[in-house]
Formats: sequence, structure tokens, C-alpha cells
Amino acid sequence: MALSRLSLALGHVRRQFVSFGIGFAATAIGLLALLCRHRFSEVDCVGYFGLYLLSYLFLGFSFFHLINLNVSSLRIRILKEYLRHAPGALPDQVLLDRYNVSDMLDARLERLQSGNQIFFSNGRYFARSGGVQVIGGLFTFLRRLLLSP
Repeated sequence: MALSRLSLALGHVRRQFVSFGIGFAATAIGLLALLCRHRFSEVDCVGYFGLYLLSYLFLGFSFFHLINLNVSSLRIRILKEYLRHAPGALPDQVLLDRYNVSDMLDARLERLQSGNQIFFSNGRYFARSGGVQVIGGLFTFLRRLLLSP
């Protein structure tokens, strides 16, 4: 929880590395504590420790690249928009009009409503029962867990 508050000054890549490092250290400490409780041979302890830490490294590597693919895809799309207008310059306002956040949000809300995943009542959107409601509950739980004082 403290990391989520302290990391606001860090860039998103550095924040991921710091989070990974803290998680890696916590996992290593917890794993060592568990391995010391059980009576395994030293070779088994080293093997289990290596296996679990390699698994953590693999999953961290995959998660890092999944997040960065998402960030990079928009950047690549914007670069393609600029290249389409080469050799002339594409005015920034044209690009801002094409990727208007308000329009994208309205389109997404429209799709969710037409798919009967959400409904609008009393000036608010609500999730219908099903997958969206479960995901919404999960995000509410995570927000309270990570951002509550």
C-alpha cells in the first residue's frame, strides 16, 4: 500500500521495476522462511528456491511486457498516423480530434449498454449481474485495499 502512494513521482517503467524488486525480495524472504520450516535436504531447498524464483522472474517478465505492449500500441498507432501524412506535417489538433478521450469513453459506454453489461439510472452507470459486476467488485476491492488511508 505504501508503494502505491510513494511511487507517484516515479515513471511507469521505474515504478514497475521498484514493485518487481520489492515483490521479489518479499517472495525470496517468505520462501526461505517456508523452506527452513520443512525438513528438506540442502539440495532440495536450493532446487525449490531456484524453481520458485525463476517462476517469479518469468511471470514478472511476462507482466512487464504485457503492460508495455499496451502502452506502446497507442504510441505506434500515433506514429503511423504521422507517417501517413508524410512528407507533409500532420497538425497536432487533427490527431487530438481523432483520439478525443471523451468520444472514446462515450463509444465504450455505448457498447457496454448495447451489450446489456451496464445500465444508466439516476445519473450513474451500474453493472448488470455477470462478468462486469464481478470485475467491478474486484476493482472496488483493490482500490479500497491499495488506496484507502
